[in-house]
Amino acid sequence: VDLFGTRVALEVMGSDSRELAAYASEVSERLREVPEFVEVSSSAQDLQPVILLSVNPTRALMGSMTVGQVGLGVRTAMLGTTVTYVERGGELIPVIVKPASDGVPTLESVLDMPISSSFGSSSIMQSASQMGSNASAAARASGSAGSSLLAPSTEVLVGRVATPQVIEGPMTIYRRNGRQYVMVRIAFRGVKFSRAGELALAAAREVEAPPGIDVVLGGSKRAIDESLSELKLALWLAVVLVYMVMAVQYESLLYPFIIMFTMPLAAIGAIGILVLAGESISVTAIIGLIVLAGVVVNNGIVMVDFINQLKATGMGTSEAVKKASLARLRPILMTALTTILGLVPLALGRGAGSEMERPLALTVMGGLATATFLTLFVIPIIYELMDEVGHRLSRKGVH
Repeated sequence: VDLFGTRVALEVMGSDSRELAAYASEVSERLREVPEFVEVSSSAQDLQPVILLSVNPTRALMGSMTVGQVGLGVRTAMLGTTVTYVERGGELIPVIVKPASDGVPTLESVLDMPISSSFGSSSIMQSASQMGSNASAAARASGSAGSSLLAPSTEVLVGRVATPQVIEGPMTIYRRNGRQYVMVRIAFRGVKFSRAGELALAAAREVEAPPGIDVVLGGSKRAIDESLSELKLALWLAVVLVYMVMAVQYESLLYPFIIMFTMPLAAIGAIGILVLAGESISVTAIIGLIVLAGVVVNNGIVMVDFINQLKATGMGTSEAVKKASLARLRPILMTALTTILGLVPLALGRGAGSEMERPLALTVMGGLATATFLTLFVIPIIYELMDEVGHRLSRKGVH
């Protein structure tokens, strides 16, 4: 059962786009041989015609321009530039200025596109933002000394300094931390999400990678791993906070320590039921453990608090423990049973979204069941042992 769909993703990371595409293709072929994978696709296979403009630096400099100015000029003329913002209804709306065009630009129209040499790549937009007149005069003045590459006085035509190349390239270029990567998506069936990720990574690493190319799990798996690390920290923080609250309540460090023994008892049942049900420790399972950290201590609090009340009346420790165990047996069982039965529909659900609910319900049910049962035996025993140790230490202190 997969929490985030039936697809995993691999990220093939490197610096050379051609090597990335070739290696991603080999990895895709290897992944298609895995029986559990029903469909494998790569972003390197999603190709479309791409026009590359190869700028001649020498010819660009003859027109008083750099390669960067030419590239930025083409981009600005095609997409426009934001010159200001207009506020309307509390929302800032960008004002984008771009040259007028007759429909979709063609390669010929791009090559015939003029770029001002005096104002760099965005003179058209700068002229618009400066209300035009001064910028136009300066452009004409600076272009009077231009070379033969200059179209009427102040402008360089793109086709004079750049040569077009039509190639096939990916529809989307992915980057992370400055490194380009190719996304390989794998649809699977018959295995769980975590197992599918392990199979995909193992199969990909069987293909020898060129130097500088790495393969890592991406997509939902990356998000799950990041969430798990954060939730583990939240789990430990929940345990510490629960202990601190009880320490303030009892004004003692000993009694909260006794009650905290219910948590490992709950973990036994939570992990055990997940294993029996064939579920992995997922994000929702960790959330269930965090819930258990605050729920299972209730039984211990009820037990320890009643023992302390009986001891305050002058009753001995052993007798108080026995009487409290019998007196609190029914309310503890009823409280746990109502919670467990209330989670049964989530644990047995088979509809949409049940794969997210089931691990949470199973974790709480299993942990609460074992913690409740063992609390009735373990907590009284630990209480007597701790009380006896405390008396021995106090007697030694007196002597």
